[in-house]
Amino acid sequence: MNLFIISYYSQFNAHCLKGPHHVKKFYSTRGYNSMMPSSWLPDIGDDPSFIARSIFKNDGGEVTWGVCRKGTREIVNKGDIVSFFAMNENGGNIDYYFVGFAVVKEKISQYDIWNNPENRIYRHYANLLIRPTKSGVFTHKEWPRKISYGKTITGCPPSQSWHSNWLSLIAKKSWLNAAKRTINLTCPGSIAPSSVPLSNNYCILHKTKLLEKPIKVACYRASTDHVEQWLFHDSLVRDIYSMTLGLKCLPQNLRSRHNLRKRNCTRQCHPHIRKEISNVWVTIMSNVLFSKYSLKKAPWA
Repeated sequence: MNLFIISYYSQFNAHCLKGPHHVKKFYSTRGYNSMMPSSWLPDIGDDPSFIARSIFKNDGGEVTWGVCRKGTREIVNKGDIVSFFAMNENGGNIDYYFVGFAVVKEKISQYDIWNNPENRIYRHYANLLIRPTKSGVFTHKEWPRKISYGKTITGCPPSQSWHSNWLSLIAKKSWLNAAKRTINLTCPGSIAPSSVPLSNNYCILHKTKLLEKPIKVACYRASTDHVEQWLFHDSLVRDIYSMTLGLKCLPQNLRSRHNLRKRNCTRQCHPHIRKEISNVWVTIMSNVLFSKYSLKKAPWA
């Protein structure tokens, strides 16, 4: 089995969108109020959907992951573990926080969310890219982000301007390889299941263990650092590192990256990290966090 180490932005001041309060407002205007405290660090677009989990937990809603990092979502398998680190960025400097982990329960397509009644709870989530129409086709529609990344995509309504590449994030790779030579993938408008096959890359996670208070583990200062600097003076941080990036128990992991940030990077600086692990990783990590250090689990997760 594999451990996938993922970093996501909880704050990104370089863009117009400064935090996840926009997503909470999206939910609250629909009558859904999050139990997550404002001090916690969810993703700025709720993908992974920690905010939705805090709202729909009692209705059976799990954490899902269905928009960002398509390449990673394609290769994770049922039973794999995803470990999450939140990033607070300010002026190019980043503070990194360990927030927890979850297990991949299943992978479905975004068609399945609308076609299978068992998945209907996820129709309320913000990390969706398509919605059905009365005519039976699906149209690109995301939650209405009035603030985009400083630009509006030509030909697309402003409410759709966050992910101009939305179709490439959910369609099957084989179809994309054939179709991209003949159509404009940026804003085709609508798709039909009979003509556009979607990949089973909308990940549903379970056995979620998130910390009530995320742990600051590292810092990156753009003016001086090549990679993030871990706060190894703290024994808890040392243990989190040894159970994630520092794993070397299997030969395959010796070739794996041991920092969240790529060295001397200018773009796409935080690709996923994969470690091969044994099936006792969850038990050991849980003992470290919740027994050895007596950390508390987030009650809303």
